[in-house]
Amino acid sequence: MNFYRRFPADYANDTRHLDFIHHGAYTLLLDHCYSTERPLPADHGEIYRLMCARTDLERGAIDSVLREFFRLGQRGYTHKRVRSEIERCESKKEVLRANGRKGGLSKVANAKQMLGKSLASQTLDSRRQTLDKDLKPGPQNTRPVIPLPVQKNENLSPEQIRYSDVGRLVFGALSIVSRARSMNRSTQSTDCREELKEWAARNNLPYDATMISDALDVADGKTRALAKSAAKGA
Repeated sequence: MNFYRRFPADYANDTRHLDFIHHGAYTLLLDHCYSTERPLPADHGEIYRLMCARTDLERGAIDSVLREFFRLGQRGYTHKRVRSEIERCESKKEVLRANGRKGGLSKVANAKQMLGKSLASQTLDSRRQTLDKDLKPGPQNTRPVIPLPVQKNENLSPEQIRYSDVGRLVFGALSIVSRARSMNRSTQSTDCREELKEWAARNNLPYDATMISDALDVADGKTRALAKSAAKGA
């Protein structure tokens, strides 16, 4: 994996007791697991070599982190969160491969692609103004606003319907992400997630923790792309 999701709040809750060198050891071990998509070797000497741990202090930190956060099995040291994130990524890849075998993108994916082109045609400022207006309570919002109505189609798989729901959540996430970035806050912070959940509830949209996180990731990517495009245009 060249990229993996990192949630600062979750990490901080689990590691508040660690000192500077233990944080470094933990991060290096996680990066290695994600990049190789394999367990760490069972042999500590081999782990020291992979992590370039040369001093007793560095090796002691690795030993301590392995004992607390990893589990030793037949294949080596594994990490529960790493394993679930890799499985999640593989599941998405399998859906894309299945769509490719069917001759191209699914109807839902095509709709999301068209949505992305439409959003790209707007300026970053106009999108912020439009989405901020939708999020503010007032007479114009007495009825729920459903950004992306989807017709029922019995031919859609549950995974395709889920992608469609995430695409609708992206509308609310765009404004939330824009504000978070303007204040130098993480777009995956607890505040951002809770704000998007409230927006989804007001609009009667289904969601779960993974869908909220995915929508914020997509919105963050689109916001960065538009900001870069606006900077080039200036």
